[in-house]
Amino acid sequence: KLQAGAQVPQQPAATQQQTLGAAQAQQIQDHPIQIHIPPQTTGLAPLAPTTKLKQSGENYKAWAGEMKVLLYREGTYNMIFHPPPQPWTPEIHNLHTRALTTLLMSMDTELLLNFSLNDTAADIWNNLRQTYHPISIESNC
Repeated sequence: KLQAGAQVPQQPAATQQQTLGAAQAQQIQDHPIQIHIPPQTTGLAPLAPTTKLKQSGENYKAWAGEMKVLLYREGTYNMIFHPPPQPWTPEIHNLHTRALTTLLMSMDTELLLNFSLNDTAADIWNNLRQTYHPISIESNC
C-alpha cells in the first residue's frame, strides 16, 4: 500500500532498455526489413549476355534481341540507337564505353578481332546488322 508522498519504485534503466529492445525485436519479426538494391551503376563491370554472337552470324536474331534488352537494362541502349552528338561529356563517354564493352564481350573471339575500341558502339552495331541481317536493315534489328 502506498502512503501519501511515497515514491513509486522505478525500473532500472537497463530493464527498460531490455523491454524496449524485446518490443523492437518483435516488431522486426512482424515486419521484415526490405532491402532496396540500386540499379547497375557506371562503376561496375558491364553485364554479360548469355548468348555470344557467332562469327557465322547464324544466331544473330536471338543475339540482337538479347542485346537490346541487356543494353536497355544497363542504361546504354541510346548510346547505340540514338547516340548524342560529339564531343561527349565524361558521363556520356562512360555510357558509351559500357555499351561498347558490352557489345565486344558478347562476340566470339574471331568476330571480336574485326573491331577495336576506336569504333563507336553504334558503328559496331550497324556493321553487324548489315553483315548478318541485311533483310531488316531499316528495322534496327
